[in-house]
Amino acid sequence: MPFTFVWSPPNTDIAIAVANFFIQCGLAWVGLKLSHWKHKLFFFLMVIVGAVFSGVAVKRGLDSGAQVSAQLDRIEKAVSATTQRPSTAKSVPNGPQYHNDSGGFMQLEKKEILRTSDTLLRVGERFQMNYHLFNRGNRPVLDTQSWGMLICLDAKKNPDSRLMTVLRKGIEDAYTKFKGGGPTIGVGQEQWSTAVSEPLTAEQLEGLKKGTYKMYFTVGMAWNNENHEVFYSYFCSWFSDLNSSADLKQAVWHFCN
Repeated sequence: MPFTFVWSPPNTDIAIAVANFFIQCGLAWVGLKLSHWKHKLFFFLMVIVGAVFSGVAVKRGLDSGAQVSAQLDRIEKAVSATTQRPSTAKSVPNGPQYHNDSGGFMQLEKKEILRTSDTLLRVGERFQMNYHLFNRGNRPVLDTQSWGMLICLDAKKNPDSRLMTVLRKGIEDAYTKFKGGGPTIGVGQEQWSTAVSEPLTAEQLEGLKKGTYKMYFTVGMAWNNENHEVFYSYFCSWFSDLNSSADLKQAVWHFCN
């Protein structure tokens, strides 16, 4: 099998680190040209400090990417629990119907934040949300599967476009792996499941208050029609800039770019 290299955001971070290493080497060489020993010592100390800070920044970026991948992996492993519950499909006879030539299609129509007490986010808590999908086409959809994700990420290191790239790849791989594991959803029927985040850290909670972190809610849907054609649909939204009390009542959801 020929070796194939796929360029991805983590590879970009590694390339930046390598380029920075050569820059630091160049600066060190310039430092050797200085005459006074005090100047040389000060220059080398600055080079070392710059290299350390660059290394920490790159590592944090790679860790963020790994966090997204780990979350998708956790969702993939739980697929049997989210797509094979017969109780999740029920008729919605009075729902709106959208007929077209492509047959059935799934879409997200409702989400509900799950709270046992108040609406305040706290360190160590998991954020949970139910989401409801409906078949609004004019034909049943087969082998219907969905994956929901709640994840809190550094807004600068993980732009919407990067998250969507990881999401699409993860959903397509998961649907290929678990093909045949989902139910048939009839016209006007519903499928629901629950997305659960990892426990919030103090850094993430503070970032949500200041707007430097975003809480993302994403859903990937996959199904095929009677001709065995595969279809995908994706939803992505986020909130940030909570007040100092981290009250979910103040959350304003935005669509991903």
